[in-house]
Amino acid sequence: MVEAMTAAAREPQGFGLREDPHVQRLEMEVAELLGMEDALFCPTCTQANQIAINVHCTAGQRVIAESTSHILTSEAGAPAALSGVTVVPLVGTNGRFDPERLSEAFGPTDALRSTVGLVWLENTHVRTGGRVLSKAYTNEVSQRVGVHGVPVHIDGARLTNAAVAQAAALSDLAAGADSVSLSLNKGLGAPLGAILAGRGDFVAAAEVVRQRWGGGWRPAGVVAAAALAAFDDWASRLEQDHARARALAEQLARLPRVVLDPIAVETNLVLLEVEGMTAAEIVDGLADRNVLALAVSAREVRLALYHDIDDESVEAAAERFTDLVAKECQ
Repeated sequence: MVEAMTAAAREPQGFGLREDPHVQRLEMEVAELLGMEDALFCPTCTQANQIAINVHCTAGQRVIAESTSHILTSEAGAPAALSGVTVVPLVGTNGRFDPERLSEAFGPTDALRSTVGLVWLENTHVRTGGRVLSKAYTNEVSQRVGVHGVPVHIDGARLTNAAVAQAAALSDLAAGADSVSLSLNKGLGAPLGAILAGRGDFVAAAEVVRQRWGGGWRPAGVVAAAALAAFDDWASRLEQDHARARALAEQLARLPRVVLDPIAVETNLVLLEVEGMTAAEIVDGLADRNVLALAVSAREVRLALYHDIDDESVEAAAERFTDLVAKECQ
């Protein structure tokens, strides 16, 4: 990636918002991977998600999403603040709400009630530990939503992880959606950036919103070049992340008081609890041992495996976690 960025920095940069050759190639190639007509390079996946909401919906409408979706837990109330929409949470299991509940969530349509403008899926689902949504599930949701004439968006920040976990093509997992976002700096490991893909008219509208919200960046060729390099052998690299996550989970699950189901580790994220410790205590204790983790609830902690974590790092993390639990058990 560094070599690709250095080479791109020596080349002439495009002046137009989508004129740079590296940006054009990135958008074209990722759109093809996702099976979409067009794609737009955005600074972050959160911005890509919010642009999708703004384009698909009008102010006053509702978005239906699983109750622990990223747009509800981690995007600072942006759907309401930026687009004037309300997100309706549907309680789900492993990131999946029951498709049969969609008709109930749509409810009656009259002058007293707002209409549904968008149905939201997240794949992989981060708050449940990187659980995956299958092509069959996405298609079922899409078919039920289609009856209402409402679009479906996939927050695919980690869609590459979902594809590797299921040995599926990205286009298969995105086929049931009208639009999809894809992070370039999660599992893929690019320095920054995301893609928002969909039909040509959707992307044209999205470009206007991106500019309105300060995302019309240029020159963008250097970071686009890094993102293109991130797609080199991406599936094999993510397979390694998943294998290391499972190996770490299996070691930690054997520790006393650690609550963790290794079977639930489907991709690169590991969720766990330690009996008698809060999530903040676990995170602080690990930080003291030079292991960084994230508290996702009062008691639950998330560990993320990515391209900078090798086998030796997994062993070191397991040893330091063992030391933390042993000290707390004394």
